[in-house]
Amino acid sequence: MKPSFRPWLALLFLVFWMDRAPLGAADQPGVIPEFPRIAASATKVLQTKEGQRITVTGKVSDTGISSSGIHFVNFESSKFTLVTFAQEVPLFDKGGPAGLYGGKTIEVTGVIELYKGQPQIKLTSPAMIKVIAAGDPPKASP
Repeated sequence: MKPSFRPWLALLFLVFWMDRAPLGAADQPGVIPEFPRIAASATKVLQTKEGQRITVTGKVSDTGISSSGIHFVNFESSKFTLVTFAQEVPLFDKGGPAGLYGGKTIEVTGVIELYKGQPQIKLTSPAMIKVIAAGDPPKASP
């Protein structure tokens, strides 16, 4: 009985083919994948997206800084919030997110989390945000 090399050849071909398969956009260096876009005012929709990476767009209504240094960015007609903890604030210019984004229309890409039932994204890098339009001066809330 002769040994059969066909199964090995098929396996070798499969491994070679998979190695040459085209990469998805998320796997290609320098390519930023597109994520679903949802308006910040769609709070109920955002609540259903917990754990998903999406892009949220909207106009910032007000910002604030807690006594522990946490920055909050709130959106018009929404209960959606961006939260930046004190250790990430130095990554941002002009005093952090509370000083940068008030009154502006922005889009932010990140993972939706729920805090007390309300959707939020933890803002950990300026690269997560794109300013679409400048707006009124920021309104800081205590």
